[in-house]
Amino acid sequence: MTGIVVFIKPNFFTNQPPLWLGFVGVILNGFIIAVTKVTTVNLDKSASKLTFLHKWLIGKSVNEYDLRQIKKN
Repeated sequence: MTGIVVFIKPNFFTNQPPLWLGFVGVILNGFIIAVTKVTTVNLDKSASKLTFLHKWLIGKSVNEYDLRQIKKN
């Protein structure tokens, strides 16, 4: 967010940071958004399935498991 503020409103800060610092901030934030994964776990007892859905900016993957494959300890 700071990187965007440096570009849009450079007078916001008391000591004006260099413009390259704003560029680095925008690039790093974009990288973090691109590689962050969100995992959703769905337990469906009626279908006897356990599903893991992994989503990120560039794609997704789904792993399904049959509940009968899971062993009790």
